[in-house]
Amino acid sequence: MYTERSILIAKRNIRWLSFILADVALIWLAFCLYAFNAWYSKFLEPNTVFALYGIAVLYSAICISNNIRNRNNDEADSPGNIFFTVLRRILIATTAKEKVVFTSAHQKKYFLFILVKLFFLPMMVQFCFNNGTDMVNETKRVLKTGMDGTFMLWFNNVFFPLTITALFLVDTLLFTFGYLFESSKLGNRLRSVDATWSGWIVALICYPPFNSVLNQLAPQHSSTYAYFDQSITGTFILRATVLALFFVYVWASVSLGARASNLTNRGIVSKGAYKFVRHPAYISKVAAWWVTLIPLLGENPAVVTGMAVWTVVYFLRAITEERHLMQDEEYMAYCQKVKWRFVPGIF
Repeated sequence: MYTERSILIAKRNIRWLSFILADVALIWLAFCLYAFNAWYSKFLEPNTVFALYGIAVLYSAICISNNIRNRNNDEADSPGNIFFTVLRRILIATTAKEKVVFTSAHQKKYFLFILVKLFFLPMMVQFCFNNGTDMVNETKRVLKTGMDGTFMLWFNNVFFPLTITALFLVDTLLFTFGYLFESSKLGNRLRSVDATWSGWIVALICYPPFNSVLNQLAPQHSSTYAYFDQSITGTFILRATVLALFFVYVWASVSLGARASNLTNRGIVSKGAYKFVRHPAYISKVAAWWVTLIPLLGENPAVVTGMAVWTVVYFLRAITEERHLMQDEEYMAYCQKVKWRFVPGIF
């Protein structure tokens, strides 16, 4: 005859097994999306898909381990269970009068975080491989080129391409790590996710495939490797400025560390680049783009129109992020301490 304790243990085991199945199903459904979806098949290279396969295996092991550790915790939940529960409620809400999708703030927060990771993680892994390949190629070229010519010529053709590629690689590695891991030991536990349509729209429009749509409407025309024809000195000044601005951009990512990710609050950062302005990455990145347009202004002044649109987009990203982060009292205190959004003493 079953005792009350044995029934409780059986319910816990069933719940625990359902969490494991839901987590594993979510992980491998995501991998199938990346491996077989038509757009991802074109966007992701084979080595990226292989890396995502390894991540799926790692995530499966971590989720099983976490569920085993929390099997006796009646308040514990799992990402897969949250995702499929909310997905089921969304499907019901489309055909019934019942419009309740989220039953708690915790559930809503982690469902949105899952969507953030599903979108950004494969993209960042792809960017890492792209930048890693560029880094290898640039290193080989540097070893062949050496220090021939003047310092300015060497800076323009050797040091700048190598350094800018290294900066982009560091940036994407930091964000990839941030999307991959969440831990109290890393200090990047999730506090909140932007739940507004406007916040998501202005963030997603800056990444593939959506940025290509906006770029058709408002061509950016910027090029990291911009140069002045017949002017080594002009190109040197141009590229030195761009490099300095991208140093600030990556400094901001380094300052975020394991907290680096979009649309989320994983702890307020007030050190490093964020000690001076609240949006060092956005202002430095957009400023670098504007600098690269300088050689084009004489031939086609209209290039400023597209860049003006992209500037507005990044300004809106800063505004929507602040609106989201203002829900955190720590960020409100940070804004009182660091009063400038973009340029110290100006605005």
